[in-house]
Amino acid sequence: MHSFGSALGLLLFLTGCTGSGSSAGPGIQPREAEILTQNYYWDKARGPHQFTDAQIKALFGRAPAMLYTNGERSEIYISELAWALAAAGDRRYAALLGREPVRVQSKVLHFIKHFSTGCGLSYPRTWSLPGSQFLEEEKKAEQKEGELKDQGTQNAEASLPSDGASS
Repeated sequence: MHSFGSALGLLLFLTGCTGSGSSAGPGIQPREAEILTQNYYWDKARGPHQFTDAQIKALFGRAPAMLYTNGERSEIYISELAWALAAAGDRRYAALLGREPVRVQSKVLHFIKHFSTGCGLSYPRTWSLPGSQFLEEEKKAEQKEGELKDQGTQNAEASLPSDGASS
């Protein structure tokens, strides 16, 4: 029989996050480095990543197009966003992202959600941006759309004649 601690450890291992922590930024903190190394292709041996404001803005600008990309390109892009957040820190990242249109903010937040919230890190300034509210509204709209599709499918199936019908 497994103890609660080992079950929790297994859950954290499976989700790719261990321990807890918060971001202190600027500069990549030890907890962030651990998560970036395990899940976001970051190599500590290459030294600290530095991002200029222009580089971070360029990353943000790619967000709408990257929403329709999958596979390796998408993973690399998400990793770059996570690296930039850890390197810049919450205050600077939020200040730069806050200058972007709300739709861009919501796309960026969509991509960094697992890194910034799913791994026990905290970036309150970044998540207080208007794009986070827009992201929640989009999510609710998608759920409603899915429910309507399911309901339409059920209605269509109910209107089909049964196999045992005789004329």
